[in-house]
Amino acid sequence: MWDKLYTKHPKNNFLKIMANKKVRSAIYLLLWIIAIFIVYIVFLKPVEDYNKSHPKTNEVIENDDNIQEEITFESMMNKLLIRNYHYVFKLNDDVSYYGDYLGNKSVGYKETTDNIIKYYIDGNDFYEVSQGILSKKDDEEVFSTYFNVDYINDLIKDHNPIITSNIYNFEIDNKYVKITIDDTNISDIELNIDDDIYTMRFSSIGSINTIEY
Repeated sequence: MWDKLYTKHPKNNFLKIMANKKVRSAIYLLLWIIAIFIVYIVFLKPVEDYNKSHPKTNEVIENDDNIQEEITFESMMNKLLIRNYHYVFKLNDDVSYYGDYLGNKSVGYKETTDNIIKYYIDGNDFYEVSQGILSKKDDEEVFSTYFNVDYINDLIKDHNPIITSNIYNFEIDNKYVKITIDDTNISDIELNIDDDIYTMRFSSIGSINTIEY
């Protein structure tokens, strides 16, 4: 076709170019490449981008498994050191404290054989709460010492435990520490010093959102 058109119009440069079979083949190839590129941009690339931004469910699970922190005794202790949990603390069988910790703040109730007192803790400051009014008390050092997870961690960190099933036993001088774990967390700590027994039970670890008195 191009040859006939060029014969009829020998002065037409475009027809002269198209009459050359090699040049014509190269032009056709270029047009095919352009057409394929347009199809990719218009139809295929949006699908590819969607797949990248919406991975399959099994791929997400696989990625989560890859970045999941290994559960060790140290990682369990580190979770407690953040201080985000519900607790029940007991001194012998005489005094019980139960409440929530979030960071350096706590709110809860102290129960003795005589009464129940609501309290609020901010750092090392202990307050009794009555009708929303705070009254600072100076006789609750137990929270900054034996019921303090940092104290327990400092006490045991350079010592090797005797492990029996899910219980870690430490003996440091005249202090005895028994730490019970479950599959993912430390659930109980018992500290025995000079015949006084301090027990700590933890739950809802990492789930406390607010502290209000």
